[in-house]
Amino acid sequence: MVKSNKFDYTGRTSSGPKLGKSIASDLEKRADKKQREAIRSLSSAPRFTLHKLDLKVPGKSLTDEGFALLADGLQNAFTTCRDLALVDLNLSDNHLTTRSLARLAPLIQASQYTLQTLDLSHNNFHVSTDKQAEEWQLFLQSFRSCMTLRRLDLSDNPSLGCRAFEILARVYSREPAVDPEPATGNHSLITLPDSCSILSHSSLDATHSTNTKDPSLSTCANGKTLADAWLLKHRCGLRSIPYLTLTNVGLDDTGALFLSYVLEQHYYPIQLVTENNATEASSSIRTYRQDANTKGIDWDKNSDSLSKDGLHLLQCAEKLRMKMLLGDSDSMTSSFMSAGFPDAPDTSPRAAFGVGLRRSSLLSVQSMDYSMFDKSDIQSARKKIQRNTIGHAGCESVDLWRASLAAIIASRKVFLLAPVFKTNNTACSLLEENEHSVVSSQNKDGHADQVDINQLIDVPVTDERFKHSLSSLSLHSGPLDFEDGQSKRSYAATLMTTSPVDSMSPEPTTPDGIPVSHTKILRTSASSRGHSTSFGGNSSDGSQKSEGFVNAEGYVRFQQNRMEKLKAYHKGESDGYRDVSLRCHLPLPVCLEILRLSMSPVDLSHLGVDKQKKAFTWGQKRETLKSGHDWRMKDESAQLLMLLSGAGCVEY
Repeated sequence: MVKSNKFDYTGRTSSGPKLGKSIASDLEKRADKKQREAIRSLSSAPRFTLHKLDLKVPGKSLTDEGFALLADGLQNAFTTCRDLALVDLNLSDNHLTTRSLARLAPLIQASQYTLQTLDLSHNNFHVSTDKQAEEWQLFLQSFRSCMTLRRLDLSDNPSLGCRAFEILARVYSREPAVDPEPATGNHSLITLPDSCSILSHSSLDATHSTNTKDPSLSTCANGKTLADAWLLKHRCGLRSIPYLTLTNVGLDDTGALFLSYVLEQHYYPIQLVTENNATEASSSIRTYRQDANTKGIDWDKNSDSLSKDGLHLLQCAEKLRMKMLLGDSDSMTSSFMSAGFPDAPDTSPRAAFGVGLRRSSLLSVQSMDYSMFDKSDIQSARKKIQRNTIGHAGCESVDLWRASLAAIIASRKVFLLAPVFKTNNTACSLLEENEHSVVSSQNKDGHADQVDINQLIDVPVTDERFKHSLSSLSLHSGPLDFEDGQSKRSYAATLMTTSPVDSMSPEPTTPDGIPVSHTKILRTSASSRGHSTSFGGNSSDGSQKSEGFVNAEGYVRFQQNRMEKLKAYHKGESDGYRDVSLRCHLPLPVCLEILRLSMSPVDLSHLGVDKQKKAFTWGQKRETLKSGHDWRMKDESAQLLMLLSGAGCVEY
């Protein structure tokens, strides 16, 4: 790779938007020059060449206006010359806000295969309003496809706010898991020799020469082919960043609550740094050295804003993280996370890799402190902070809790509005009373007379007949639950036998009070049958077809087949017409549509489809009414926490 590090503006005397415009002009000129060189070299042998951009603009007070000019110039440079590769970007101490983060998001996406270091420290990031939250979330989501990012520095932004960490936990939880390197030290690495760097020119040429032996293999941007194992491993997004610096960001207890969810799932640098994102061995950054005692996510220097409860929670998360992700099966990886010196020399390959790091196994220490690693400890610490947050700031301070309560309230309204049908309103005798289920009958003159459908519905039925009919029509294998003292006939029985033949086809409606007669239609059908008879046709065929059309058993079989198909389409959640597990008996897709109409799109995005289902389902259960009655003696914060926990909406 050709190193084009002429974009270090540390020593420039100019600053502000004027400097941003100057940098944009320099980037566009460099892109034009490299593009002309690439066109001239087309006649010679093609060569894979990337032009590295190490853009450093620290302490120049660009502000949002100056960075917007810089970003436009960088975007134009990428469009002009696709061989430009943004590797390092330093924008520290430039008075940037979340507005600049939203403008930075498309640049991160454009550099998803090359960007390695992003320094945004000492800025004015603050996330409190909905607009700022949207910009911050857009910035975090832009890392979803980044494969080479090694370090993200957000330190010294003391006004970041707890809402930023909630959004971080939300975006982090929705990213797919990564495939870590083994923590044994055989394949994991922190630095590479200069000649072996994945971004070095010689490494690319060497890889290209080896790939020429098999020209059928496709070559990627870093010289690798589709046969290389690293391409088959999912290692991108926020979960794949080895170093995340969050020192002095004004982390309070609520922010620590959501950071703890990220902390316990994030792998250590020794498991995330590969040849794809390792730095050169000559790097002057202390964090990248092999003997650096780092845990990857650095949340130090936040003790002024953290209480002892928040600090205890983060410490429990760190200990649980070490147990779950490293364990005590490997002494070398455990000692990598603790400062110390080797007790005795070892000439094994593993010892050679971890020279200066190895010490005695932590097995004995961890076995004594396993109570600290127990999951119940961190859960207790989280519940304490959750209750304190609800008691002091309310559920409105957390987007997830506020949206969950709105969904539960909407579900309760549907619960209360669900009608209760009487016994004589059921039409469950279709299967056993076929002689009464024919919609139309033919009189002596050959004309069909309409039969009042209410006469069929008002047929008295017994409990045994109702139970048999319901069991034959229902798709649920288990028995239905009824409350004590109530009739065995439910709303589901009425819906079960009155489902439309095709709910997807619109039906014409007529005003009430205007009788609609089908006699003309039926008489036309009868006359057509008579006309066909005059030409030698068999009149019995038409009558058989007519009887088959109104056959109740055939109608029920059609409905059952249709329900089975809809049930398979909705993955077992609903049969398309009803869900008897819910009080309203509405299918779950209809319930989600009710939420969509009653809640804002922002709140729905906070919940996601999974938590929308959980919140609405919880509000439809009868037993939750009894639970709410049992909570009446507890304080409000405890009641809200138990409600959110019962609905499964207390965490992402």
